[in-house]
Amino acid sequence: MNATIVLAACGALFVTPTTRAADSELSALSQQIAKAAREQPKSFQALDSLKRRLPELDKRKRGRLAVLTPVLKSMGQEALLPMLGELLKGAKGPELLPAARTAWAASLLEAVAALEDPRGLPVAQRMLAVETDPDVVRAAALAVGATGGAASAQALADLARQPGPKQLPVVSALAQCRQLEAAEVLGELLAKHPEEEIARVAAKSLGQLASEWVWEIPTYASRPDRDAIRSAAAKALVATFLAYREGEVRTQAETSLQIVRAAETVSLIEKAKPLASPADRVQLDRLAAKLAPKPKQ
Repeated sequence: MNATIVLAACGALFVTPTTRAADSELSALSQQIAKAAREQPKSFQALDSLKRRLPELDKRKRGRLAVLTPVLKSMGQEALLPMLGELLKGAKGPELLPAARTAWAASLLEAVAALEDPRGLPVAQRMLAVETDPDVVRAAALAVGATGGAASAQALADLARQPGPKQLPVVSALAQCRQLEAAEVLGELLAKHPEEEIARVAAKSLGQLASEWVWEIPTYASRPDRDAIRSAAAKALVATFLAYREGEVRTQAETSLQIVRAAETVSLIEKAKPLASPADRVQLDRLAAKLAPKPKQ
């Protein structure tokens, strides 16, 4: 493997226009991959060995797709560059049936996401841009969300606003972006009262993104945007609870509010009551009682 081959593969696979910065980033990454393949070939050989077994594993699968992610995750950090190189080549092979290729590409992306290495972001973005297989699109969106920090939210924001087959997995992936922009994009989407499946997933993503438990982890608890993110989520979820008067979206908004438990949630509910219908005021009172701070014992 060398940088020229990897880049040629990229050019053949990814035909959509890209920025010069993105091309430069992928070029540098391809050089890293080529160098690692020369200097540390064992991890590349291990991945190639697993790929050669795919037809057999596909035949023996018990579900719709072969289960490959646990094996790929077990390879650890040293497998990152081999996996990115395989993704840059399209995660394809003439010997792979469609189901095997889907399992391979999606599993590679899931394993890359688990490593949370920012070098995975441009590759996941490219896969998200060109893939149409729903399983691979979903895995690519989650990998974008997990690998890029603030850049992840920016990468997913535009796609989250665009109706189409990629919108739902992208909205779900925004849950992994612990960024104010991600919370604002989800809130903006919910404020437009989209169809119920999109609204339900957006409400769920807000709950995961702004989870009280997550933001108590030391890595997140010290961030200056912590309260702003949880506040944005709470505001959007209270509005969603009122906008969808029955069904799964209201149920999900309520569940997410209980997961977020932002300090101002009860105050937001009280402010919403004067404009609510009598039936909604009853439901808001019930919700406020659930979310009221528990007395200290």
